[in-house]
Order: sequence, then C-alpha cells, then structure tokens
Amino acid sequence: RLCALGDHLAWIDASAGTSALRVLNGTEPRIVYQSEGQLEALTLVDDQAYFVERRSAQWRLGASPLTGGAARFSALHPSRTPAALVGAGEIFYYDGPSSSIRRVTTDLTRETTIADDVICSPLAVTDRLYCAQLGLLFEVPTSRGAAPRPLAPKRPGTIAGLVATSTRVAWLLDVGQNRAEVEAMSR
Repeated sequence: RLCALGDHLAWIDASAGTSALRVLNGTEPRIVYQSEGQLEALTLVDDQAYFVERRSAQWRLGASPLTGGAARFSALHPSRTPAALVGAGEIFYYDGPSSSIRRVTTDLTRETTIADDVICSPLAVTDRLYCAQLGLLFEVPTSRGAAPRPLAPKRPGTIAGLVATSTRVAWLLDVGQNRAEVEAMSR
C-alpha cells in the first residue's frame, strides 16, 4: 500500500512480521505509527495518514500526522476489514458485510451510511463519489437515500481500478487473457 498527496509519500511496511506506517522525510523513511495488529488500507488527507488496523477479529480506523505525533482511532468494528479507503475532505469506504458505503469524519468520531444495498469496489472520490462493480460505473450521491446514477455502459470485464479528478474519471478494465484497458470520461 503506497499513497502520495502533494509532497507527502506514505506506505505500509509489513516486513519482518510487523506492520508500520512509514513516511518519506526528505530522503530518509521514518515510522510514524507502529501497529500491534496489521495495517491493511491507507489514504492521505491533508497532513494525515488514515489507515485500517486489524486486531484479531476486529478492526478500527486510525489517523496519524505525517509529521509525527500521537495516532488517534475510531471505535472497534467486529466485521471484515475494508479493502480500501479513499479520502477527500472526509474518509469513505465500502463495507462489504452490510453492502453499504460509509463516510467517516476526519476526526474519526462520526460515521454514517450514505448508500445501502450497493456493491462498490473499487471506489474513488473527489467532490463526487464514484463506485464501480463488474463492468458498471456509477456516481453515488453523498446524501442518504438518493439513487446512484449510471455513468458508463456495462462492458465485459471487471473494473479493477478507479481514479477521479475534478474533471475526469478513469478506470482500469480487466478484459481477460492477461489484458487490461484504461477508459476515461469527462465529468
């Protein structure tokens, strides 16, 4: 897991049986958080690294300043860990067991569901939230109860990656036989 935002570069180091969050400080990497569990997802927002930390059968979200300092955490969750986090002002993740998209404030104190009964993996966020499943791409409103809006027609294959900017959305489509295609559209 590797993330970059502006001049910040952070990654999860899972070597030698430990799990640590590292940042590049000049030319030297340094540890900003050493986990007692396993770090499994990472995103950057402003000067904070947000991560998923699994501890036995539970997990929690954590945040650590990229410049050093104490990490802070959400409450523990008893379900399967999210595969990915995305951040843009707030933190978003897809909760597979409940088939929902969750939004978390950056202080990790408030978590809300913004969409139910949806499959959303991978996802991307800028000022809008985008969700992929198989060959489908949707824009998901961030207000609860609003219906997702289809953006791209279904094509054979699985959307394996999704990124968004303020002007474009692009996705990596696995079309089989060790082939992938990149598709994009203006917003």
